[in-house]
Amino acid sequence: MSKIRINVIMSILLMLIILPINAVASGDFEIVAGVLVRYNHLAQGGDVVIPEGVTEIGDSAFSARSNLYSVSIPNSVTKIGDGAFFDCPNLTAITIPDSVTTIDHVAFAYSGLSSITIPESVTSIGYRAFANCKNLESIEVDTRNEYYSSENGLLLNQDGDTLIQVPAGMKTQKFLIPEGIKTIVDSAFEGIVFIEVIEIPSSVELVYAGSFWSSYSLKEIDVNQYNELYKSIDGVLFTKDGKTLIKYPIRHVDTNYTIPYGTEVIGPQSFELTKSLQTVVLPNTVRIIEPNAFAVSSLEGIYIPEGLEEIEGAAFYNCRQLGDTYIPSTVNRIDNSAFADCMRGNINFSISGIQDSYAEDYAKRNGIRFNQVSGPDNLWNFLSRFKAVDLDEHASEVFLLTNSERKKAGLPQFEQIPSLTKAARIRANELAIQYSHNRLDGQAFHTVYDEHGVEYRSGGENIAMGQKTPYEVVNDWMNSPGHRTNILNPNFRNLGVGVAIDADGQVYWSQNFTD
Repeated sequence: MSKIRINVIMSILLMLIILPINAVASGDFEIVAGVLVRYNHLAQGGDVVIPEGVTEIGDSAFSARSNLYSVSIPNSVTKIGDGAFFDCPNLTAITIPDSVTTIDHVAFAYSGLSSITIPESVTSIGYRAFANCKNLESIEVDTRNEYYSSENGLLLNQDGDTLIQVPAGMKTQKFLIPEGIKTIVDSAFEGIVFIEVIEIPSSVELVYAGSFWSSYSLKEIDVNQYNELYKSIDGVLFTKDGKTLIKYPIRHVDTNYTIPYGTEVIGPQSFELTKSLQTVVLPNTVRIIEPNAFAVSSLEGIYIPEGLEEIEGAAFYNCRQLGDTYIPSTVNRIDNSAFADCMRGNINFSISGIQDSYAEDYAKRNGIRFNQVSGPDNLWNFLSRFKAVDLDEHASEVFLLTNSERKKAGLPQFEQIPSLTKAARIRANELAIQYSHNRLDGQAFHTVYDEHGVEYRSGGENIAMGQKTPYEVVNDWMNSPGHRTNILNPNFRNLGVGVAIDADGQVYWSQNFTD
């Protein structure tokens, strides 16, 4: 047998070994039994034409191809697989033919598409199929499609009551979810880059834990007052009864947040990926922190009082700025992954707790540094440690704002006397225990002046609770006739201001006046 013939036979045998039956490996595509399995990573890219006869674009076939600009899909294709065009940032144009019935999970997620039309033939669209496409402004659906519909560029189910996908590139700052929507599915708002405020209508009955996941531009969630199942408190989404915190927007303006009293559950993914949040204060009503609640967030400190019972999986996963965290003695379960990766590149992270507590056992089992303490830190010490609030600074600002009101009225400016300021601080701390113009022993407020050597012939007092800022409290006082009278009393010449905070994060304010 000649040498040439032997080489030919060997070449044929090699091809049979390498390629399965019905497989084609030519040029840019690997096709097996009609399935386009892989687009060659060495292919030139650009404007790609998929060969006729391909019936399915396989899972991840074109994924992570930055050199892909447009794709022409033949009418023979019936399915676009999982992640088929995932992370193709420069893929801007594609037409889905009428032959396609299935678009699988994350098929076009993270791609560069600016618009897409779903044909009549599609019967199934997978989870996050068009999520995080930052240039995508509109998703249209053929009006003859029996399974899906679109309204103003939104992808909905056929009945129009389920919001499946909001295009991430939709250019509006305030987004009103259409009235009639009942369900907002997971990742419906994933990747949004322009929407800052979302308004939930009265019709919504179900919001999934991940509905607002990776909503990068979101600052505020508002809820129609007539919604029977949900409400908003300062732009944060809660269940109507206030017991479950569902979503704290990623770009919410607060850097330090006090969760309202009465909250019992910190929902899954509720604070995940927050960018500016530094400290969180939990009330003693919280019983459970659910999975991924604070994962991959900017959190530096969290105040957890007695009462918490469970910390679920990955609750604080990858919080690499988190410092020492006190775990109360009431906690009886912490998932092993709750604080996973908090120590990576972070020398400040540790767990504190009382001796022989569940917290100590958990820390030792997971190789986390444990600090034995006698009990939780004082809330004021916690907030001061993280510079979350400066009560003296608040008091000074109240003093300045009050003098501004005096100036507007043409009255002399208040003087600041150290002994009166000290008396006002004492009164503010007393208010945190008992909110009353009478002191803890039942005597009138002015007896604190006598105790600290304040000279006076007449005096007055303004008190308030709950306001978060100096501007807010002064504004409330000026809109209250009795409090306004004290501030603008021409006979009062001296002012002391006190600010205090209780164990639940409630703020108390006191203004004390003398002539």
